[in-house]
Order: sequence, then C-alpha cells, then structure tokens
Amino acid sequence: MDAPNAAAETAPPLVATFGANCRIPPPPELLDADTRQMIEAQDRILMGVMRDVLGVAQIPMPGPVHRARVCPPGWWGSSAIFGSCSPFGRVVMMAAGAEGMALDHVAGPGSDFRIRGLSPEVWAVIAGHEACHAAHWASLGPGAAAALATDPDRRPGEEPAGFGAFVRELHHRWTGRALPGGYDPLRWPQDAPGLGVWTALVACAVSAVAIPPPLGRQPSEEEWMRAWRREASINCWEDDQMRAAAAAWRAEQGRAVA
Repeated sequence: MDAPNAAAETAPPLVATFGANCRIPPPPELLDADTRQMIEAQDRILMGVMRDVLGVAQIPMPGPVHRARVCPPGWWGSSAIFGSCSPFGRVVMMAAGAEGMALDHVAGPGSDFRIRGLSPEVWAVIAGHEACHAAHWASLGPGAAAALATDPDRRPGEEPAGFGAFVRELHHRWTGRALPGGYDPLRWPQDAPGLGVWTALVACAVSAVAIPPPLGRQPSEEEWMRAWRREASINCWEDDQMRAAAAAWRAEQGRAVA
C-alpha cells in the first residue's frame, strides 16, 4: 500500500493522525552515508523481529503492507513514545544508539533518548512490542482492525481492545507457558519469562549497528519540515483508507446481523 508521492510532496503542514508529530522517518538522501547504512541495517533487523512474531502467531507476512522504519536520532519528537504501529501494520520506532538510553530515560539535556537513541536492550523490547501490535492487527483483518482503531470509545494512547489477550496467547504459543498472573501484557516482551534469550539475541544484533556519537548529522529545520510534511501526508492518506475500511466492515457486519 503506497501513498501517492505527489500528495506527500505537496501537502501543507498538517496536524497528523497516528502520531506523525512524534516520529519522522527521514528520506534516505537526507542521511549521511554511515548513518544511512546503520539505519537500513536496523530496518532489516526490525523486519526480522516482525517475521519472528508473525511466525509464532501463524500469520503470514502480508507483504508490502507490513513495513518497518527506524528513525535516527534527531528525527523523533515525542519524549514519551518509543514506537508505533498503524492498523495497516506500518511499524516505526526510534533507533538504537551506541550510548542509547534505558527505559527510565529522562528527557533532558544530555539524557534525551531522542538525541542519544535507545539502548540495544530497550530497542529489542520496543521492536518486539510493536511487532506484536502488527500481528494483532493482522489477526483481525484490515476491516476489523480499522474499526477497532477508530472506535470512538478508545481513549488516546490506550492499547486496542483485545491486545492483552492476544499477547497472552502469543506468549503461551511461543514459550509453552502462560505469563505470570501479575505480569502486565501491555509491557510485553519486557522481562517476559522464556523470552530472555530471544530479546538478548535481538539486542546483540542491533548493537552491532547502533549509531555511535556524534549520532549522525542533525537535520536542518527545512529538512525536518519537509520530512514531517511527507509523513503527515502519508498518515492522513492512511487515515482516510482506514476510515473507509472501517465503514465497509461495519456495514458488512450490519448486513450479517440483519
């Protein structure tokens, strides 16, 4: 599913849906050669994580709809969000940095993960979590996923209904054991029993391509805004597609009930 390039280039600044204000995957030509190579390598590792999770869930990788992008330092706006996944399976997350931050980061001078990146260990957890969202959306199908994402009763930032149950089933299928009763599935796979080796392997893989200081060339305001407009356009285009899919699914459900 490709958004029209012309629309992406010409769209005015928008208050974008799906958090385009928090993650801006830059066009590769705006990155220096070393940063571009490391980001592309992290993209591939993230796709591998998605294949692992979808494989455990016994959901085929749906091809180009499920895409993964990693944002280098300097291209991320939110100090509270590390990654996101749209109902159409587009995963975007912050890059791993060689001096990246732990989960108890402080968004302040010298300690901001948006500048230093995530630690490889945190990156592995966020990658697994967002891949699980992609698998959950895919398990529902595009229409049902779109309807759930546009549920008017869903509060901003709230995990979609059914995600916790999906995580518990996925974990049991993966490890052969249930998550402990007190474990919050919305934090999965952080400290999830039976997945320590897997998350360590992911962390090891991404640490080899973690971005070192000085963490790449920082974008100019003009470059950042150009990339922001492109991302906002893609998000708004995807939002239109999602609302159309949700309306069609709800109409079909109504016909089925009748």
